[in-house]
Amino acid sequence: MKRTRAETEQAQYFRYLKRAKQKELDRQLTIHMRCMVLDLWGHLDEVEDFRSRKGQYPLDLILILLFIGLMMGENNVRNIETVLKHRYGKVKSWLGKRGAILRKIPSDTTILRALHKCDPLDIATVLAEWIERSFYVEDGKLHYAVDGKALRGATRKIRGKEHASFILNAFCANDGTIRLQIEVGNKTNEVGSMPDLFSAIDLTNVTITIDAAGTYGKIMNIITSNGGHAILPVKGNQSNLEKNLSDFIQRVEVEHPERIRSFDDIDNGKYQHGRIEDRHYILITDGVNDILKGTTFDGLAHSVGMVTRKITKVKQDEDGNRLHVEPTVEKQIYISDYGKELTAEQFANFVRGHWRGCETMHYILDIEFDEDRSTIHGCAKTNASFLRKAVLSLINNLKKISNTRYSCHDIRSTFRDTLGFEGSVISDDDVREILSNPA
Repeated sequence: MKRTRAETEQAQYFRYLKRAKQKELDRQLTIHMRCMVLDLWGHLDEVEDFRSRKGQYPLDLILILLFIGLMMGENNVRNIETVLKHRYGKVKSWLGKRGAILRKIPSDTTILRALHKCDPLDIATVLAEWIERSFYVEDGKLHYAVDGKALRGATRKIRGKEHASFILNAFCANDGTIRLQIEVGNKTNEVGSMPDLFSAIDLTNVTITIDAAGTYGKIMNIITSNGGHAILPVKGNQSNLEKNLSDFIQRVEVEHPERIRSFDDIDNGKYQHGRIEDRHYILITDGVNDILKGTTFDGLAHSVGMVTRKITKVKQDEDGNRLHVEPTVEKQIYISDYGKELTAEQFANFVRGHWRGCETMHYILDIEFDEDRSTIHGCAKTNASFLRKAVLSLINNLKKISNTRYSCHDIRSTFRDTLGFEGSVISDDDVREILSNPA
């Protein structure tokens, strides 16, 4: 049906409003990004410079240029050098008065040399303090998801055997930011590095979730002795404990069902990712201390929880009709130092928050930032990894404050395209005012 002239003009007007709204949103995101990056630049001068030849590029300038290059959607150091050279004038003006020291863009070898000469602990400390101070968590109860990630591209052969580099991360599940990371040495594993990670961060009233690799009494003891709380899964690496807890839960379900607190996930019955998944959570606190006597968790764990997942994969025939598929049932047991103050709903949020945070961060780092194919070695590998996660933390913060469905790729593309947006270069006083009023 042919449109009338009035209908055509109305459609054009609505498209104009949509484009204008999108343009203003992109401009506001660019301004906020500039505020945050300039604020970070002021902190990077605390990183000690161990280069023997400092040349014309201060270390903090190289690091902030690398950060900007990552924000512009490039993942390779050589590509970052290229894109910064193509936008040299915009980058220099975007950096404001301090950008006057940027005579030309440093080469990729200069950037790599600077990364190699930075102490990973200095980089981690500065970036972690900036993230913690800049990204405000509203709901007060912090949840850190601890998980390791391999850097496959940085694999090296040592005495004929391949050794992949592992990074142990502490993600804040509340806001999707990285709080700290440490490199796992070749002569140890994730469990051996966890005490160093927990001693470097403040665990007061923080809930820690780890995968089954960290389910040990000594790990829970370290967390609780530092003022934190732990929720740990029990799997095959603790087979006897898993069997005893499973029998205990079954006995309570039959004999004392009133002791069980339960919660059903709000997404139950929804069709997502080609399947329907129902999750049922239960939590038990009475009698847990007796069942754990004689184990490494004696006196540490005070509650037991279990997640039952019923997964139905949706298959269709040629006509689009859904076929009957027998669902699969998975059960996972958890132990925690929480007592009766932990509700079944809170337990469910911690369990889902752990996997949602870790899996999302790992997926984006590999797909969007191409981290698994990065061949950088040595200290530069660890420093570049934390810079990527700092960029991702900033992007997650921008998604939160803009309240849009922007993906990580969308925001990086927006930043690259609107870097020289008219009006995005604001004064240092305006930057300080915006940063003092994060809302």
